[in-house]
Amino acid sequence: MTTLFACGRNLASTLDSRLLGSYDGAGAWRIYTSEIRSGEEQLYVEMHEGLHHEYQASTGWGLVSAMASELAIRGYRTGPLRSLFERMITLSRTPHEMFATALSSFAVGEEHAYELLLDNVLYTHYLRRAADLVPRADTPSPRFYHAAVGAVLRAVMSPSSALDLLDVGFARLAADHVPGDNHPEARLAAYEAASSALDWAEVLGSLARQHPGQAGQPWGRPRDPLPDEDTEEFLALRIFEEEVLVPTCHQAVQHLLDSAGFPTIAFGRQSELARRVKEAVADVDAELAARLRIVTERRPVADDGLQYDRQQLVLRSPLPAAVHVFTGSIGDRGFLEWDGSSGPTALGVWMTAAAARKQWAFSPGDDEALPMVLAALVQVGTDQASGVPLTVLATLDPVGPRHVQDLLGDATPLVCVTTLSSLADEGLVRTLGSVEPVFVLMDLPVAHQVASWLAQDADVRMAASPLTGTATDLMLLAFRIDQAPAFVFLSINGTGGTSMLIERLRRAHGDALTIDPDVLLEHQAGINLAITKVLATWHVLDQDGTEHR
Repeated sequence: MTTLFACGRNLASTLDSRLLGSYDGAGAWRIYTSEIRSGEEQLYVEMHEGLHHEYQASTGWGLVSAMASELAIRGYRTGPLRSLFERMITLSRTPHEMFATALSSFAVGEEHAYELLLDNVLYTHYLRRAADLVPRADTPSPRFYHAAVGAVLRAVMSPSSALDLLDVGFARLAADHVPGDNHPEARLAAYEAASSALDWAEVLGSLARQHPGQAGQPWGRPRDPLPDEDTEEFLALRIFEEEVLVPTCHQAVQHLLDSAGFPTIAFGRQSELARRVKEAVADVDAELAARLRIVTERRPVADDGLQYDRQQLVLRSPLPAAVHVFTGSIGDRGFLEWDGSSGPTALGVWMTAAAARKQWAFSPGDDEALPMVLAALVQVGTDQASGVPLTVLATLDPVGPRHVQDLLGDATPLVCVTTLSSLADEGLVRTLGSVEPVFVLMDLPVAHQVASWLAQDADVRMAASPLTGTATDLMLLAFRIDQAPAFVFLSINGTGGTSMLIERLRRAHGDALTIDPDVLLEHQAGINLAITKVLATWHVLDQDGTEHR
């Protein structure tokens, strides 16, 4: 994954790669769990990185640059479009960091955000600079103030020059087409220089008078929690925000920037912008255009606009893989046992070579020798010469878990793990379908998979639980389906991302998706063992299959 937005505690940490999170500017972001100090900080970082993507995916400048990157990744005009993308990122970096920092801070509470950023000079600066975009004293409430700050930064990322780039088209676009003036960094500076001419007190005060009751809690009073999303009260708040508050703020900023010589895409042209981006992509890559999900309006933070299926949790650098053939000897069996409170167990993985390469660092010789489907017993070890931790993969003949259990003996239960992407191999499905349980790590988009199951009339049961005793704030989401009774499907992610996913599934499927605690209780001991072993050996948890974004 290429890091374009490297988010650390301070400037030094972004330079020495001790990152909290990073976003690639187009499709995915990472949370570096080993660097995060608390569950609260992790939630803040998850939201920050997700907002980078939301900003990129819902603004004109962001969409054009992201599509240039996606096309380059897919091999279309890789050099010119990659250079275009990097140029556009350079000219939007400050607004990006201000947006992600400010909106995540507004969500958790500004005072608390400053506490989380206590030793982070760089990101405290981003927050303060964003907060100064709109005079707080000119706003009737935090709700109106937050909307105004967000509108300023969205307008900054919506130059009319983005439409000019689409006129050129991805078949000809290159870095030298990027305008030297009407770009986000210049627009941000222009707004800050001219902002005193914008009477926010009149703009927002007028709205408050016209729509009494919509401003929310006034300054100085504790924030009331949002009403439940199923209520008419919440719907009224959202409609007002999307159809009145945000467009009014955007129009005010647009007028200021237009007057300063920086023309802006009007809020009402968002749908046209989305259509034109999709058409421009379709001109050169119809397959990519067909699966684009483009935001045509501003979405609240608590919505699937953040697309948490793009989030990656980096547990550690990939452990070196020491590969040897499982001999079945007493010494071999003993070394590969995991000692636990309930006695020894063994971890067996059945997965494609591509899925294995994503998790472990193989030597060139071992990498070339990997079969299409890898069957191996896994243990954590240490390199005797260097003392460096590594993963031992004791490869097996292409046999199923039942035969491996016979080799291990009844005294050492086998925990069998595979990945959802690996189940595309039909032979592997047949191999694993004869034993129960098999734990399937969901490394492909969970929401899409659940929708696919339900479309095939499967009975889908779901349960969730926080993972205790881990250094990272994680949550487990588990599924069982009647059409594959041997498999227990497991999704592990940050608490914030998983909570968003659950709400997304609940809204999309309602009663069609059964909430059943037995999904976790039926194989509780096995699930706990599988998760413990995965967290000890895996490099990254995500829903991106075998891709290295």
